[in-house]
Parts: sequence; structure tokens; C-alpha cells
Amino acid sequence: MAGNSTFTWRKNLTLDSKVSPFDSPLPATHTAFKDIKPVSWRRYNIAGILLTIYGLDELTTHDSVTCLWLLHGRGDTQDSMSFTAAAFLNTWNSKRKPHDRGLICACFDQRNHGSRMIDNLANESWKGGNPTHGPDMFTLFSGTASDVSMLITHLPAYLPFTPAEYWCGGVSLGGHASWHAVLHDPRITAAIIVIGCADYVRLMTDRAVRSKLGTCMDSDPPGRNFLGSKDFPRSLVEAVERLDPAGLLL
Repeated sequence: MAGNSTFTWRKNLTLDSKVSPFDSPLPATHTAFKDIKPVSWRRYNIAGILLTIYGLDELTTHDSVTCLWLLHGRGDTQDSMSFTAAAFLNTWNSKRKPHDRGLICACFDQRNHGSRMIDNLANESWKGGNPTHGPDMFTLFSGTASDVSMLITHLPAYLPFTPAEYWCGGVSLGGHASWHAVLHDPRITAAIIVIGCADYVRLMTDRAVRSKLGTCMDSDPPGRNFLGSKDFPRSLVEAVERLDPAGLLL
């Protein structure tokens, strides 16, 4: 199973839920944040996506506010980023001067995660039994990057101000999505990428070889015939060439 929190916690991911996101299971990769003081949070429905904004009550002015999008990892939910958001906000607000820019953090579930879950097998790897892992993962995070852009467009309609600047950050799957978001949307001026890869072809070719897929092990060296195979079909190759950072820049 690609993470447990998307199952144990997704029932709490509703617009009217009173359960705090700070009660969500904390991923093993986020244990450094376990003692962080919680901050204010508010749920929104924007374009059918459940969005959580952190830090609105802590703002002292709406004149100049940065919005930091925080994208969770594979198998987790948006609430797994709650303490990360609180850590950013507590540090920012403790150091900001009266006329410095304010900060809010925005989180939502990546596609096929949390409140948007359709089929957890699609979140699994080849080793986890998912034969379409190649296209599944790419469509998840590239689609999430598109969602970030759409939400940036419409977020001001739900807030009493328009953010002056947008940043994006994420972990693992969220890091992959952050690469796409910052590359394709000029409104995003900075990115914080943790364990994110800008070269999907190399990432997945290496993973396929390590998984000993038949489409990789029938050549010398292994993986020579992987691109264009059933595990990484031609349509995916074309999408990667069009959208992936390495496909665009290298």
C-alpha cells in the first residue's frame, strides 16, 4: 500500500470536518516537525478541490502576502504537511518586521490521494504490483502542477486579498510536482524541492532496472529498450519530452 495516511485520514478531509489537520498521522520523513506549535487553518472548496490555508489569522496586514504551496509525498495527504506549514509560518512570523511581507501556506491533496482517492493501486510502484506505474506517477504529479496553476488563478476570489507572490515546495512526489509548477508557471518565483527529480526518464529507467522489469532485462545494457515499451509507452515519452524539466532543457 502506497502509504497509510491516505486511508486512515481521508475520512477527515471534508469541507465541514472539525478535526484539526494537526491530528493527522505524521509521515516518518517529517518527524523533525512533531513539536512544532500549530497555527490557524481554514478549509476551502475551490474548483472541487479541498484546499487548506494556514496562517491567515496570524497576518497583521493584507498589503503584501506570499503564498507558499506545500505538496505532499506519494501515499500521504495534504494534512501530512500541516506541521511543515506551521514550521515555516512560526519561523517567518517570529523574524518578520512590521512592514515585511506576510506568509500563508496552501495545501491540497495530490491527484488520486486523500479526498481525491480513486484507486490506491495507481499510487504503487512496479514492485508494489502496479503495471502502469510509469504513466500513473507522471500523470499524478504533472496534473497536480496544473492544479497549482489553476488554484493560483482562482484563490484571490476566496481571500480578502491577492497574494503578491507565489512559491511552491514539496517532498518526493510533491517535489516532482514542484519542479513542473515552477517551470511552467511564471507566477511561481521560487521552489523548495526535497527528493524531487527533474529527469523523469532517468528516474524511471533506473527504477525499472532495479525492479528487473522484462522490458529492461532483455537488452545489454539493461534498459536500452525501455523507452517506448509497454512499461514506458511512446505516448508517455512524448508527454515527458513536452513537459518534464529535463525534456525541455536538455
